[in-house]
Amino acid sequence: MTRTEISSIITSMNTNDRYCQGAPQQVANGLYRMIEALEIIIKTVDERKQYSTDLSRILLSFHTNERYCQSAPQQSSNGVYRVVELTELLIKVLDKFGANKVRASAVINTLNANERLCQSSPQQIANGAYRLAEMTRVLLCTVSLDLSQQADNIIGAMNRQEVYCQGAPQQSANGFDAVAEMVELLAKTLDKGKKYTSKISLISLNKSRINSMCQGADQQSCNYLYRTIELIQVITDVMIDGYEARTAEYWAAHAEEKKQLLDKKAENQAKIREIQAEANAVNARAEIAPIQEEINKLTEKQNLCGQDELNGIKDKIKAANAEKDAMGFFAFSEKKAKAAQIQQLEQERSQLEKKIEAERMEIQRSIDAEKKKISALETQVKNKQNKILSKCDPLKKENNEIEFELTRQR
Repeated sequence: MTRTEISSIITSMNTNDRYCQGAPQQVANGLYRMIEALEIIIKTVDERKQYSTDLSRILLSFHTNERYCQSAPQQSSNGVYRVVELTELLIKVLDKFGANKVRASAVINTLNANERLCQSSPQQIANGAYRLAEMTRVLLCTVSLDLSQQADNIIGAMNRQEVYCQGAPQQSANGFDAVAEMVELLAKTLDKGKKYTSKISLISLNKSRINSMCQGADQQSCNYLYRTIELIQVITDVMIDGYEARTAEYWAAHAEEKKQLLDKKAENQAKIREIQAEANAVNARAEIAPIQEEINKLTEKQNLCGQDELNGIKDKIKAANAEKDAMGFFAFSEKKAKAAQIQQLEQERSQLEKKIEAERMEIQRSIDAEKKKISALETQVKNKQNKILSKCDPLKKENNEIEFELTRQR
């Protein structure tokens, strides 16, 4: 995970927002960007790729369903369901002792049970928003038990507000608001050094300010989702700060080990360059040169084949036509004779063109045979080069392992 990756998601969100033609499209945009952010976070914390298959399954489901979506609400329902699933997966990765996996699974069960009762995309989005809030609560408890009471308070307020909701869009906004509040709480908790206090406060202020200008529940949902993604960026910044600090601290205490790893990596890289140079030195230029020269000769012969003779006949036809056109109106017999001469010349031209075409085809077969010789030589060279380059594979593998060791989380 890098700051650039997360920043690109924010940039993508803002860029796509300019093309959105209404709040429903903005909600879909926000949910899609949240999927991208969660994917990066999960890949980062799942260092040993223990859950890579589960992650691939969820993303495949997302992309498959996306092809069948015919509107922004359908995209949003697909998006929010996948966000709930990804949040559950993040809990599994973080919950080393399995204390909260059952609670997370219960949220998924409720999501699926309610899905069967939903009669429209807005109802699906509301179902997803409420389940996402509940799943976020489980996530907070997984990160720190100290957040349990505050998370419960936010969920309690959401449930009380549910009574006043007049339709699925308001329910969705209610759920996404609770998610935003809990993600803000998580950001504040993780930011132990208070480095991002001002940024978190600004995001919270913008959420309240923009919410006061929203003209409908869909616009509120969009506001809550956009602010949530901005808060996720803060959380990832805190995570990266932690990784960088722990990594620097570790290698400061293990300087000799780091030197050995870097030296080994440089040694391997030097060997790789030597092997690549050895492979590049393998060629068949000496064998190919005379074959290519023969191809060039055959090509020139093919281009010139019968061309002088054909041009001579064409010149005669052109001259005969000119003579015929110059004859007087009453020179019937002369014109007839000239026409017969022209016809004879045309026949000769047609026969010659057929003869030339046959000769050119014969030459082409010879050219193709020579090209096959070159192709065979090039294949031999490629096979030899690949055999030599295969010696790089264990060195590259070792360097990848060294790079992983140098940069992995501490």
